[in-house]
Amino acid sequence: MKITKQATPEMIVSPSTKLWWRFALCMLFLLVNLQYGMAQETQAETEPAAVAPTKTPEQKKPVDGVMPIDRAWEYSHYRVRVWICTDGTPETNGLRGHVREELVAKAETVDRSAWELLVNDAPNPWNWRFSNDLINATKYPGIEKLQELEFDDKLMIVSLKRSATGVRCEVREFDLLAQQWGSLLARNLVQIEDIGQSVFELVTTAFMPVAQVESADENNAAVLRARAVLSCIVSRLDENGEWVAETNLVSPVYIRDHDVFLPVLRRTDRDGKLASLDPVPYTFVTLDSVDGARIDGHVQSTVRAPLSGRRSKRLQKLALVIRPPNTSTVLKLFSKDEKGMVMEGIEIYSRPPNADKDASSEYLGKTDWRGLITIPPSEDGLRMIYLKRGARALRKLPIVPGFIPFLETDIANDEARLYAEGVIEGINIELIDLVTQRQVYEDDINKALDAADYNRARDILTKYNELPRASQIRARLSDEEARLRTRAKDKKEIEFINNMFSSLQTILSTYVGESKESEIRKKIDRSQPASADAPKSDVPTTE
Repeated sequence: MKITKQATPEMIVSPSTKLWWRFALCMLFLLVNLQYGMAQETQAETEPAAVAPTKTPEQKKPVDGVMPIDRAWEYSHYRVRVWICTDGTPETNGLRGHVREELVAKAETVDRSAWELLVNDAPNPWNWRFSNDLINATKYPGIEKLQELEFDDKLMIVSLKRSATGVRCEVREFDLLAQQWGSLLARNLVQIEDIGQSVFELVTTAFMPVAQVESADENNAAVLRARAVLSCIVSRLDENGEWVAETNLVSPVYIRDHDVFLPVLRRTDRDGKLASLDPVPYTFVTLDSVDGARIDGHVQSTVRAPLSGRRSKRLQKLALVIRPPNTSTVLKLFSKDEKGMVMEGIEIYSRPPNADKDASSEYLGKTDWRGLITIPPSEDGLRMIYLKRGARALRKLPIVPGFIPFLETDIANDEARLYAEGVIEGINIELIDLVTQRQVYEDDINKALDAADYNRARDILTKYNELPRASQIRARLSDEEARLRTRAKDKKEIEFINNMFSSLQTILSTYVGESKESEIRKKIDRSQPASADAPKSDVPTTE
């Protein structure tokens, strides 16, 4: 029996059908790949591309000295760059190497932790500038931007010049943070073998330690924090033969009790770049006490509370120690109101800082026809100078003699107030004379009446009646006050004039009063005997 296989639907497939299925599968594959590629492009557009790793730039380092480390302010040491300048003579050029070695050796001996002296010869352009004119170093701007000073805190200029007696050495410091020049120190060196020690003494004296003003209230009490003071440490053997560490009191970085600080306001912008540097004019900080790095002091200024106010991250209140030479300062005064007019005859007084109100003042003299006066140095370092003209104190100026050789400032030209003082003084003398003459005439009239000399009494009464009256003087005062007030230039001057005339009006009403002529005339008429031949009083009455 023959079995025949039955055909199924899967078995009945034509060649054309097979081709169609292959084509469909290929199209599906292409469609899937196309959608996947589009998805990858979209993801690439929305997600940032991977950045290839880059090498971190190496941190800049100084070519010499110790690398500055980000330490606390009280422990951060000073990098002091010293430039030796000479006038080019063989004598001074031959001293460069010796001075350089001496400065480095002595700096390490005095203090090896709080400061670091880096001594080099000055670059040629700066060498000739500073050797020729170091006192006017401020006319050479841009020194703070030099690349070789990028990591330094201070620049110390040592200028050696040949003189008739040997070598003249000049030393001056420039603080790179505050961009402030210090005092110019000079010394004529005769013993050349001791030049290293002499130059080092000038360097340590010219060094200006820096502090930050942490707070200052409206009463001018200030708190400062000194830099690198806690690094001023020296080791020694005690009595038991053990090494102990103590504060290095001879270090130039250490703060002395008699030091005076110069405040400088340092402002930066949002990017941390320097925006401005402003020394506070005629303002210094004197010390009350020093406890480690903390300094309690008092602000001495010509204005009220110049360092108070809110703290800001962009404002840094610095203060530099000023240790000037024992020399004088020439002060020039000129008018604030009239340009170019010097103030002659201004009385200058001096008092110690923080002195009591009852303490006596030292009279220094008057300004000459050029408006100049010399302010001598004092033991306190800082002098509180008071400018006085007539009875009024015009201004208070804190001055450190020797720090700046020449100072000039303006003051109010109060000519109207000074003229008012003369008018008041003249009228005051006139009032005293009037009271005296009245009393003398009244006494003479009483003596004449006692002697029954009525004619003489009437003659004296006539002279008495010719004296100025209080109403006339009062009218004069009102006219003079109105005239002088129109000449005054500020409110203080007007207030001073008003107070002077008000006091004089009070004296006039209290001690002078009106004339007693009418009472005296009646007294004479009553004292004379009644008779037909008696002449009647011919003295005119004021009633």
